[in-house]
Amino acid sequence: MEAVLRKPPPDWDQRAVAAPYLSALRQHFDQDAIEPSWLDGLFTGLSQELRAVYRDQDVDRALEGLDRLLAKYDLAEKEIRTQNPSRASAKILECWNRIARAATTKPTPPPQQSYNNQAAVPPVETPPSRPKTPTTRLRLNGRAMHKSAVPTWIFLVAMSWVALIWGAIISLPFGIGLAVFASMMVGFITVPAWATLWSWLGMGAVRDSTLRSMNFKDVPPDHPLAVISGAFARDLDLPPPRIGTMDVANAFAMGTRRTDATISFGTPLLEILSPDEVAAIIGHELGHVVNGDMRRMMLMRTFQNATVFYMLTQRGKQFARWVICWAAELMILGSSRQREFYADAIGAALAGKDAMISALRKLERAPPLTTEEKTHARFMARGKLSSIANLLSTHPTFQERIAAVEQETYLRRLPRRS
Repeated sequence: MEAVLRKPPPDWDQRAVAAPYLSALRQHFDQDAIEPSWLDGLFTGLSQELRAVYRDQDVDRALEGLDRLLAKYDLAEKEIRTQNPSRASAKILECWNRIARAATTKPTPPPQQSYNNQAAVPPVETPPSRPKTPTTRLRLNGRAMHKSAVPTWIFLVAMSWVALIWGAIISLPFGIGLAVFASMMVGFITVPAWATLWSWLGMGAVRDSTLRSMNFKDVPPDHPLAVISGAFARDLDLPPPRIGTMDVANAFAMGTRRTDATISFGTPLLEILSPDEVAAIIGHELGHVVNGDMRRMMLMRTFQNATVFYMLTQRGKQFARWVICWAAELMILGSSRQREFYADAIGAALAGKDAMISALRKLERAPPLTTEEKTHARFMARGKLSSIANLLSTHPTFQERIAAVEQETYLRRLPRRS
């Protein structure tokens, strides 16, 4: 069996399509971890990829070569069962035969490859202890990208003072403006102190409530999303993030610090994105983690909500923030748009420019944002775009984002390892 698996690419597979599949098979075999359902998915994915890569007579040749290879596996397994029954079972042998029949069935038009498509399973990663990981395109210096949240806090305190002055001005017609002005000096201390206290205390609760509202579900450690995010995190000198899925065509990163980051990836995106494009979006979200965007945006949200704590609903808080804290809201939206350019650049550095550009183009064609996505738009990979003025958008337009990646406007600014 070992000799069969370690052979160089056969003549029927000159493009080495089968190489990663056979590598995964060898590693699972070495650990005696071959399950019939896993084997079925692996060879179904391999046969579909052969059909997608080869054309005309080459398809038949490749599938016939796969059939001959499966026959060799069958003989090898029979020998092993004779010598060591514990390493093989009748169920696995039956699975070989079933896969061989399915693999040589006349081809049908292959569906688009995606992680969620059962008919186009990507190459199975190696066991969780030593997973197969994507190759980083550029060696980024993750530690050099770390940014403190202190400047953001200073900005929020200054903006709270602006909000106090504006609140006093607009309340003059109602007879309470003078009282507000009279208590201004006290407010300059108490308002930012109150907002600071509750913003830092509330970040964890906001993250948890957001994950619940988005129906977040954790994925196992050997899931492709977890394998890729773990590999990219190591490249950026980050601990592996918690990763899971949600039901909308979007992605976001949240957390109070880099060591407890959570990335949520929409299952609809797994249906429309290729594996490279999925990797690019994961790289984008890790970009928000490594440069501190995630923490700063959460601080901005909780600080602003704390200043209008008297509003009981999220919509009410949003309305009050725009009436009283409009200057801060405009500045925060500007920061949100800027951070997307850098996150796209990091995604392009990790997964490749072409993958990032292609992913952005597909995101542009994704379904309209749901109510929940709009509520948390500042954290999302795709957010609210205002048709009135770009100043009110949470994200740049997709045309602007694609152009920035193509021209490497922000990619060139990322620190590299020496």
